[in-house]
Amino acid sequence: MVRNYVRKTCRQECTVAQLDSAIRAVRNGCSKTEAARSFGVPKKTLLRYLRQVEGPVIRRELGSFKTVFNPAQEQQLVNYILDMCRTFYGLTPKDVRSMAYQMAKANNIPHPFNHEEKHAGTDWFYCFRKRFPNLVLRVAEPTSMERAKGFNRKSVGDYFQLVSNIFAEHFYPPDKFYNMDEFGVLTKANRVVAERGQDQVGGMVSAEKGVTTTVVFAMSAAGDFVPPMFIFPWQRMNDALKVGAPYGSTFACNPSGWSTIDTCTKWFDHFLTHTRPTKEEPVLLLFDGHKSHTKNLQLLEKARRNHVRIVSIPPHTSHKLQPCDLTLMASVRSHCNSASHSLLRHAPPGRLVTPYDICSLMGQAFSLSASRSTAENGFRRAALVPFNPAIFTDEDFASADYLSQMNVGQAPIGNDGSEVRDEEELGVQPEQEELVDVEQVQNEQEPGGVDHLVPVELHTVEDTKDQSQIIIEKDVYFLIQDNGEIKLQSINTADE
Repeated sequence: MVRNYVRKTCRQECTVAQLDSAIRAVRNGCSKTEAARSFGVPKKTLLRYLRQVEGPVIRRELGSFKTVFNPAQEQQLVNYILDMCRTFYGLTPKDVRSMAYQMAKANNIPHPFNHEEKHAGTDWFYCFRKRFPNLVLRVAEPTSMERAKGFNRKSVGDYFQLVSNIFAEHFYPPDKFYNMDEFGVLTKANRVVAERGQDQVGGMVSAEKGVTTTVVFAMSAAGDFVPPMFIFPWQRMNDALKVGAPYGSTFACNPSGWSTIDTCTKWFDHFLTHTRPTKEEPVLLLFDGHKSHTKNLQLLEKARRNHVRIVSIPPHTSHKLQPCDLTLMASVRSHCNSASHSLLRHAPPGRLVTPYDICSLMGQAFSLSASRSTAENGFRRAALVPFNPAIFTDEDFASADYLSQMNVGQAPIGNDGSEVRDEEELGVQPEQEELVDVEQVQNEQEPGGVDHLVPVELHTVEDTKDQSQIIIEKDVYFLIQDNGEIKLQSINTADE
């Protein structure tokens, strides 16, 4: 088959640039032998091209297999595939094959594609990927529409402008710049070796299905870690739950096991004990806009009195702007799952992971993850230390720009045809994010208080890309609204 074809000769292994350089060297007085050796061109090949008329080097194509599209056309197809992936609407292999068929048909390019199924074959797609090794098949991570729209140029620009103003008022060294985030502990089975062809492979996990224990972490840009706080879904605290916890940890419990205003206030007291901010050396604390953080008046008052400046990141941007999310959480989750798997593998049959094992498992994961490089990389990737907002390029804003151009994000339409302005009218519970409209940053005589960002609508991007020279049939993909959810549907699916 074409995909498995192996060349039998080594003809035309030298590039056109090498051949052109060798020809110019000979015509400038260099010997043919020396030019062939210097530029890696076979001497007979060089002699044959020297007998040609003056002008650019023209090489004839070898072999009987030809590509359907020329290199420029294939590169434009690759650019379109990558653009769709950056906007979170990546194309499947079948979508790419269907698009190749439509491109060939719209541009009247002869092709051997299937006219009945109206898409290119698997062999074409395999060879297409071989010609562009930067294209790989990946499992797309589910991304909500709010997160795709949230990381836009306006809100991110306002956030970094706020941080810049804070640093202009007072310089916070890396050891006084902290980030706090919560982590929900859920047991997850690791990948195991099994027999090929087996339909299902089971793995023992926690018997407490659906019960979550929250762990609160905080780290500084210099690599200092505050001992974690464990929030158990219990009514009363039990000392047996604390076994194996990292030294200096604190504990709390509530019926849900999630962070609440009371538990967050208790954690902040724990934070003050370990960071010890003063008027001369205040602390800057960064966290997300959960209501237990930003709507906690007791915490905000304590922050003001104890010289802690609090900054809240914009909603739905923690995957890009939260240092803990960028490095620490993934490492802790991986090590915690490995420790849980090891515990079950060496335990007697029937042993399960219970809430009494959480502190021990998290203690092992925390000791392996809490490194200086983890903290430094998190703040660096969040563009905070060193302060460098320029690391976020057009690719990072591609999804928000695309949705803005497509007018995605306008008020949804209700059953009566009118626009729904409130989430409660849709029967959707509002996000527990802080959306306070504060236009000016609080300026206290002593560092403290909380700084919010003003929620803004997505802006329209004025700069548009040049239209491609290749004709792609319009309405190949279009946006539809299904039960209030925006989806990208193929025209082939719609025809069915």
